[in-house]
Amino acid sequence: EYAAEGGSCEGHTLPQYFIQCNPATHYCYNPEWCFVIGRPGTCELQDSHRFKLGDCCLVDEDCESNKCGKEETFSTCVDLATYESIEKDKIKCALETSGGCEACAN
Repeated sequence: EYAAEGGSCEGHTLPQYFIQCNPATHYCYNPEWCFVIGRPGTCELQDSHRFKLGDCCLVDEDCESNKCGKEETFSTCVDLATYESIEKDKIKCALETSGGCEACAN
């Protein structure tokens, strides 16, 4: 038995209460999985639902913005234009300073 669309899925619970989405049609949308371990998600359609800005992600295709920005310990969906601007600034700063990117971040 699978969770219904919009239903709770894959949270940390007793084994007899654990429920997942039908992998053929749905996935478990949990926008904070990289911040809060064990929080349940909701079943969403694979073909039409994508992660929003600030949601945890694994690959660019997960995101409505088509950009999964890598941070030190996790990745979140970011605005593509903002992300590209920040990355360009980091490169420019690293080229202009002897301290490299660490000096620019401080």
